[in-house]
Amino acid sequence: MNHQITLLAVPGTQLLDVSGPLDVFAEANRVLNRTVYHLRVMSLDSATVQCSSGVRLLADMMLADQHQPHTFLIAGAPDAMKLALTATQIEQVIQLCQGSQRYGSVCTGALLLAQTGLLRGKKSRHTGHVLRRWPSRFRMRTWKRMPCMLPMVNCARLLA
Repeated sequence: MNHQITLLAVPGTQLLDVSGPLDVFAEANRVLNRTVYHLRVMSLDSATVQCSSGVRLLADMMLADQHQPHTFLIAGAPDAMKLALTATQIEQVIQLCQGSQRYGSVCTGALLLAQTGLLRGKKSRHTGHVLRRWPSRFRMRTWKRMPCMLPMVNCARLLA
């Protein structure tokens, strides 16, 4: 059983929101002593992604590339509220989400996922950090505040 894990890293992404989830899947591969999870980083439209820290990531693919992962995640960014996906990008994200076995977001990546409309009527868990930035037009049916396990680490998880 092999699972393709694709994580969308947008301009200004938080490096931890990319490396953290990918390291979890990589560690699962190590513990299982075999490669179950194949990891890929996706950008919106360029070969590299400039992170909020200034570090540049080399993307394996772009959003427009034909690809259907098992799991699709969107990484957060400190300025996610200011990032507006184009109509084409929204449609591409919707197609990736609907074609995946599971999809979700990390931290403020939920703000980007909400632009697709896929979160309407869903239950979601977020840290207060994300909820303070959540625009009223993206309000969910229900939400629950999730305490952080570590200071300075914020996570958001979509509950289907």
